[in-house]
Amino acid sequence: DFYPPETEITESKIIPPTNDLMEKIYIHSKLYDYEGLSKILTDIEKSDRRYIPFTKKIRKLADDFLMPEICDMIDNIRNNSEEEETQI
Repeated sequence: DFYPPETEITESKIIPPTNDLMEKIYIHSKLYDYEGLSKILTDIEKSDRRYIPFTKKIRKLADDFLMPEICDMIDNIRNNSEEEETQI
């Protein structure tokens, strides 16, 4: 598995990926598909390092099998989508 180097996570620096990618995260979380979710997060991390704080937060929830909380987080981001950087 690919795990990026440790990066400091601060609430103000969490930038969510595109709506398309968030939809994929949402669907895999809703289906409790840990393996599929992990692959998507890895692909996101490899594509753009700006999203690493976001993917780390999702991974932590997924590692604890808190899929409903991931869905709630995605819903919260969607509801605040007018902001460029969403505080999570």
